[in-house]
Amino acid sequence: MPRTVSAFISYRRKEAYNVETNFIDRLVEALTAMGVDVFIDRDITPGDDYHARLFREVRDRDLFIPLLGADWLTLAQEREAAGERDVVQQEIKAALDLEKEIVPIILDGAAWPEPEDLPEAIRILHYQNGRPLTSDAAASDIQAVFGPAINRVSSERRMGPRWLTGYWIVSVLAYLATTIVPHSLGIAEYGLDAWIGMATVWSGLFIWPIFFLPFAMRALYRPFRILIEGIMNADRLTDRVKYTLPLVLGVFVAILALAIEIQTVHQAPWTVHPVFAGTTCPPTGRMAPLSARPADPRLAGVVRYDADGAALRSYDDSVEPAPVWLTDKCWPNAFFYLTKDLPASEAVAADRARVQRQFVETMLSANMGRNAVPFSLTFYSYVVSFTVLILLGTLGISMAIFFVAVQIKRRRDQAILKLPSEDAYLWLTYAFISLMFWVPFRMITVATKARYYCPDLSQCVMRPDNYLNDLTIGIVFIIGYLALLGGLMFKHGRQNLAWLGAVVVVGLVAAGFVVMRYSDTVAALAVYWQSYVALCIVSTFILALLAWLFDPATVRFNDFSRGSRRLASGRAPR
Repeated sequence: MPRTVSAFISYRRKEAYNVETNFIDRLVEALTAMGVDVFIDRDITPGDDYHARLFREVRDRDLFIPLLGADWLTLAQEREAAGERDVVQQEIKAALDLEKEIVPIILDGAAWPEPEDLPEAIRILHYQNGRPLTSDAAASDIQAVFGPAINRVSSERRMGPRWLTGYWIVSVLAYLATTIVPHSLGIAEYGLDAWIGMATVWSGLFIWPIFFLPFAMRALYRPFRILIEGIMNADRLTDRVKYTLPLVLGVFVAILALAIEIQTVHQAPWTVHPVFAGTTCPPTGRMAPLSARPADPRLAGVVRYDADGAALRSYDDSVEPAPVWLTDKCWPNAFFYLTKDLPASEAVAADRARVQRQFVETMLSANMGRNAVPFSLTFYSYVVSFTVLILLGTLGISMAIFFVAVQIKRRRDQAILKLPSEDAYLWLTYAFISLMFWVPFRMITVATKARYYCPDLSQCVMRPDNYLNDLTIGIVFIIGYLALLGGLMFKHGRQNLAWLGAVVVVGLVAAGFVVMRYSDTVAALAVYWQSYVALCIVSTFILALLAWLFDPATVRFNDFSRGSRRLASGRAPR
């Protein structure tokens, strides 16, 4: 079903409002009769920001119709020479920059301007196909001129409000699945204190989404929309396949990364597969809070200490088979113990070292298939969270490669479109900045896990190769970002934004090296959720500011505004 077409009419009043013919009113009536939603400057209501409203209307309309009368070029040249703002010239330049469907109308035999006669900013207007009309033309003649352009525009498919609503519904569900669900499950399964300790260890999966996921989802919407609209409007199968490829590649790499992640030993307990054999908890897997568990020594809670730090109750490693906390799905007591700050005493240190060794040895043997693997309900929420985050990263990388290497073509003439490319560059640059905040969080996780995931505490030394996976992710992000940076700087002339993004990325890379260099200090701070809240509040403020600066609407409005900065106040005449 053809969609409704909208149009912006740009004109000089004395040429369009001929006393005898009143051409502008008849033009509006003729277009309206064809189902076109028309905007002219008199539609601006008192109190509106005149300048901003004009830009929004040019941006949001499908057709741009400049009326060129006998004096149009003379007035443009005079204002250009005097350094004055020409509203009509600004409107035309915005329409050209935004790659609108432009249908110039040459009124009453006016001469079509040569390139050298036009102001440099709108010289490309000469190459648009102007159509002649007289100011007394009948409605049928006007409609005949605009019919082909209206048909072309109305036949182009767009992602309408339903697509946008669907995207945000999926985004909200992804947010709930990576924030509300895992924390609710974690608290129900482990208890509040235990869960806070474990969530801070895996901060990249359980804290990062709370603050940063909305920024990443917002940033990827526009590039995703450009690809979908390109697929819908492509006439050739080869173009459709080409436009679909980055989406397919992103999903494939995400699935591969997930398969590797859930088989990695060091991701226990979240990446273990559920095993129900030999359990004592209810069949649902729901764990009672620590305070409500029975006083069965097999289900002992966290090791408790008196005021002097002496152990009142400890895990029994002499029982054969291994203690139930290592083989039962109620086992997270041990993990809770290893993530909590306990009194500093010899008894605590000795007990912790013993439990730590048993924990690591059991997890290693379990992952090698020699023992039953513990089961945690939070496994499922971990998988969902990792899937969402890694999918955002792989789609961002694949789309960045696509927009650097491939161009979207216009349907009607196969011309390469600059605007979708620039939109994608701007939003993908911002998306990479948002996603790179994940890397320091993952590295903090590695530093924190090293405090307990080491069979021999005396030999626990943080080595750079522990960060290999995180460095690989960071390097891939940086490579994709550098490609976009080059495009912003050299292809689209956005040097200021390119340097701003580079400064932020360098800061994030530096933060990653700080985590590596001062891993002991970082790990000590990371056990406190307050540290994360303070860090995230500052980071979200920075990302909110960058979202505004990298928004293409802001960028192009700033471009539009530069032409009026010589004017101290008021608005220029038409």
